[in-house]
Amino acid sequence: ADGHRQLWLRSLDADEARPVSGTDGASSPFWSPDNEWIGFFAENTLRKVRMSGGAPQVLGPWENSFKLGAAWSPDDVILFQTASLSGLSRTSAQGGSLSAVTSLDPSRPEAFHSWPQFLEDGRNFIYQEANPGRIYLGSLDASTPRLLMDLKNLSALGCGPGYILYVENAVLYARPFDDDRLEFIGEPVRVVGGI
Repeated sequence: ADGHRQLWLRSLDADEARPVSGTDGASSPFWSPDNEWIGFFAENTLRKVRMSGGAPQVLGPWENSFKLGAAWSPDDVILFQTASLSGLSRTSAQGGSLSAVTSLDPSRPEAFHSWPQFLEDGRNFIYQEANPGRIYLGSLDASTPRLLMDLKNLSALGCGPGYILYVENAVLYARPFDDDRLEFIGEPVRVVGGI
């Protein structure tokens, strides 16, 4: 109500939420694979804070005002979109330099890559290309990204064991995906509308 923004944590089986200390101005939070840390962006930096308490740690500068999602792999790689490259970059969850993972394709109009999500193996990931709404499969092992889906009105993206989740035209869909073969194994299933 007072315009102050910070992260809050609420267990699904609790009635009350609690503020997460040291997260003033935070946006675009994401969990570490062990759920002991939350990564977030604040004051033009990438940060993390331990859920059991303590001061947040600054991992590096963040020059992008869009803050279009991030993902944290089991190998402590954090993947996120950077304004200077407009593709996805990686850094260590311990902090350090950035290195590019994806780049825009000059053969077609691409605005930026966003909302990365690691698959179960922690090396491969999906991400959204913003113009118009393509879902790609990428890899930390520097292979060429592969188009998975070309959608008209994609507005959210996620994954879970055995599924790629996405919102298109205000409807949440789950499409079966084989994490070993890295391909779809079924048609999309409508989960819920009105999103």
